[in-house]
Amino acid sequence: MWGKTNDYTIENDMKYGIYHQYVSNYRGDYTLSIATETPVSNEKLIIPDHEYEVFECLQDEHSIGETWKKIWRLEDEKN
Repeated sequence: MWGKTNDYTIENDMKYGIYHQYVSNYRGDYTLSIATETPVSNEKLIIPDHEYEVFECLQDEHSIGETWKKIWRLEDEKN
């Protein structure tokens, strides 16, 4: 799915993965929305005011994988 965003976005445009509507925790169902700095459609995702954790990573498999390992470890430590 991430690769498909390259067909619709400006080269080097920042992309955001927004994981939301969790049923339980990271092991449960959730919704993934992908957003870009430059609008490619009229669709908008309204994010309610709340405290959120932001994780930055490069768009390569190693960085994304390491970021997810960190997220899962932090989530497991909360339980």
